[in-house]
Amino acid sequence: MTKNPYPIQIKKRILFSLIYGLVWIIVLSSLVLIFSLISAFYVAISLGVLHAIGIIYNTLYLSSLKYSLDDKNLVLSGGIISRFEKIIPYSRIQHVIVYENFWQRVLGLSSISIDTARENYSPSPSTGTLGRIRIITLPLIPDLNKDDTEKLKNYIISVANKYKSVAGV
Repeated sequence: MTKNPYPIQIKKRILFSLIYGLVWIIVLSSLVLIFSLISAFYVAISLGVLHAIGIIYNTLYLSSLKYSLDDKNLVLSGGIISRFEKIIPYSRIQHVIVYENFWQRVLGLSSISIDTARENYSPSPSTGTLGRIRIITLPLIPDLNKDDTEKLKNYIISVANKYKSVAGV
């Protein structure tokens, strides 16, 4: 296989972020207008600017994520300010987990997480959030089409199983 055989669906995630952000800006500005604490216009502008910064950062971050598959390793890399590259030998892969949160299900997306012998993670594949996209710090390939997720999962499992030895042999 080659680099990113199944593309990460950045456009769907960003479109969702835009719609989600606009709805929240309207809701919060309406609440401010109702309670007349400060000008709803200034609240809407400041929320819009913060949301735009978050979308730009998330777009850059998701665009930086790359993965490649070869005969022996799965390689994940990415990052904006700080970069990472993780090389995972197929022989170390213990579990391939498919995640679908509510919004991913709405968009027809899912993510794949890779658990290895060395790493043990909690069920939530993140250490924080920025905007509405999780900051990914573990072996995770986010936002793939559901069909592509299934194909990639099956490929990784089939290749990883070739490296599994039978006890006592």
